[in-house]
Amino acid sequence: GQTIKELASQAKSHRRSTDFRPMVHWDQDIVYECFRTPVPVIERVFFTFDVSENSTKIAHGVSIFMFLAICVSILAVVLVTVPGLPYALLRIILYVELACVIVFTV
Repeated sequence: GQTIKELASQAKSHRRSTDFRPMVHWDQDIVYECFRTPVPVIERVFFTFDVSENSTKIAHGVSIFMFLAICVSILAVVLVTVPGLPYALLRIILYVELACVIVFTV
């Protein structure tokens, strides 16, 4: 309704002298209000894990966390194979490995 009329009047007033096409500045809230759409939960999860050049800070954080979890899991698997490991340390390593499996499962 009103936002479309505002954009139309803005487009008419921002025409260039050499180019008669309507011009609208895209970096303003009114444009985002006109083109906003609900995003399903599954897409939000995808964008959280998406690590492309335009991804969010949360996606980068999740990516780093997953990378560290993979490294810790590999280290735990290697340490479990060391002979003569004290039982207490072995138990801690197994709990760490369990935590990693839970992270990878979720």
